[in-house]
Amino acid sequence: MSILKMHLKKITDILMSICSYAPCWGVIPKPEKYNRKEGISALILLRNEPWIEPSILSIKDIVDEYIIVDCSTDNTPKKIVRIKNQENLNLKYVHIEPDYHKQMKIAIKLSSRKWLLRWDGDFIAYKSGIRNIKKIKDIIQSLSKCRYYFIEFSVLNTEFDLLHVEKTPCHSEAYLFNYSPSLNKISFVRKLRSMIRRIITKRLPPRAPYLPFPLWYKRIALDKTFAMHLRTVKSPLRLLERKYQTYWGLLSSKEKQLFANSFNEYVNYRVKKEFNMDDAKSASLKYINNMIRSKKLLMYDSDVWGNYPEILNKYIKNKIGVNILNNDDFKNKLIEFLSQSYSI
Repeated sequence: MSILKMHLKKITDILMSICSYAPCWGVIPKPEKYNRKEGISALILLRNEPWIEPSILSIKDIVDEYIIVDCSTDNTPKKIVRIKNQENLNLKYVHIEPDYHKQMKIAIKLSSRKWLLRWDGDFIAYKSGIRNIKKIKDIIQSLSKCRYYFIEFSVLNTEFDLLHVEKTPCHSEAYLFNYSPSLNKISFVRKLRSMIRRIITKRLPPRAPYLPFPLWYKRIALDKTFAMHLRTVKSPLRLLERKYQTYWGLLSSKEKQLFANSFNEYVNYRVKKEFNMDDAKSASLKYINNMIRSKKLLMYDSDVWGNYPEILNKYIKNKIGVNILNNDDFKNKLIEFLSQSYSI
């Protein structure tokens, strides 16, 4: 199956590379036709994210506008308003009920720039050194103006307490792409590609919206890491909720009515069924302990992975009162911060 997956990916990349010349041949409109402003729109899709402030500020120097589509139930909206006003950011904000695939459509529709950056609220960009995210601008400026591109780059995952990584901690998750109105029009071919992808990988659709790009987008996979991903550096309750996001998105409207259209009610139902517990908080502690045991974690080594992003260090010091250190004082204060930042 892994060989089939590899061949399918290779065939798709070849097809997309060939079809990416379609705008140059006049088969489809060139990117310039849409009269968009120069620059980058950051598309940020949120739900109860404790790291949103450093995440937003870490890309301030490369993006020209922020489009935030949020379905948070905590104080995230207040945080965003405060950051926008303090930093005088060009930021559009929309709050909707939990619907992760609808979030992406809204974000694309509200954007106004030629390039769109898909960014998570727990990504923290590096702003200096060999991983400086500013290099992205040089890359897109070197590309042909008449073609569409889908550019992937890596993030470095830190786990649970910021002090651990997995054995292979880097993976491609962030991406940058040209605007096209076709992005919000999912064709039969794009649906088929997405279906085949799920069959071969035997996975559910991702929690965050997966955007199957039209075949005329050329895929470029950069062998570069421009951001740190605080993937599981969350409260146990938030991690438990995230476990059920995909399943909630797959339910029909009729099925959601069984839970009064409440995602929290659905979480409580799943907790009772899976953990035989009535208390989501207790279930979340059991869940996170199972997660930690299932991962092959290594201590974070700055000689291998470099220093933490400067903006993250500054934020931690300001909010928690201590530096990122492998000691009980830091670990306890981090746990307290994450617990206070979210309640289900």
